[in-house]
Amino acid sequence: MAQDGGWFKSRLGEVIAIVLSILAAFAIDAGWDEWQDRNDEAEVLVDLRAEYERNLDLVQQVIDGHQGFIADVGITSALAPADFDTMSVNTASRLVLSLANPWTFDPSLGTTETLISSGRIALIRDRGLTEMLTTFLNYVEDADEDANYVRSGAEFVWREQARLGGPWFNGEVERSAQGALRGLDFIPPATPADLRRLWADPHVRGGAQWNPLNAADYLVELERIRDLIESILDRLPSASDAADPPSTP
Repeated sequence: MAQDGGWFKSRLGEVIAIVLSILAAFAIDAGWDEWQDRNDEAEVLVDLRAEYERNLDLVQQVIDGHQGFIADVGITSALAPADFDTMSVNTASRLVLSLANPWTFDPSLGTTETLISSGRIALIRDRGLTEMLTTFLNYVEDADEDANYVRSGAEFVWREQARLGGPWFNGEVERSAQGALRGLDFIPPATPADLRRLWADPHVRGGAQWNPLNAADYLVELERIRDLIESILDRLPSASDAADPPSTP
């Protein structure tokens, strides 16, 4: 009996050792998986910060552009006949440019859309941040309708300008959200006489004065998007914080 008891205790000890080793292996695997998830999350947050810093620059460029175009249409609307005679070619070119304003916000969405479509957005523990990312996509979609009005209004004015002698190009005043435009010097710049002729045309003048109304509606959407981007960036770790990887388990 004593020998049987010793055998039982020996076998029991072996079973306990096996169970403990299995549990330890599970704990190690779970710790490793958790480390991998946190490492993946850190990489995702770095990519998101880069994407939304880029989006903040883009949306601010478009906002500034629309505000400038609206201001220039206001200047043109207030011109007296004599003002055309003393106007420089660069000023005339800038004001002609403002009559059609096609700028729209084309956000960078690669990281956000990939996270959501793949389900990897679950890696992000900050649920407030994940909700903001989804809301951002909804805001962009909501703004598309106003963006279409902006583009169609610009196209109408461009067609009317072509009917009246356009297009024109002046590299010194031409504005683009993507940078300077080059290789178009063969297109002549607009002159004060061109601006006078365009503004005297009721179709051009009507379209040019309608475009700021579309732009004003669009600006409301863009400013809402900008505010959300700033909130998203506030939730993301800074570049220096994101550079520190999670500690190895």
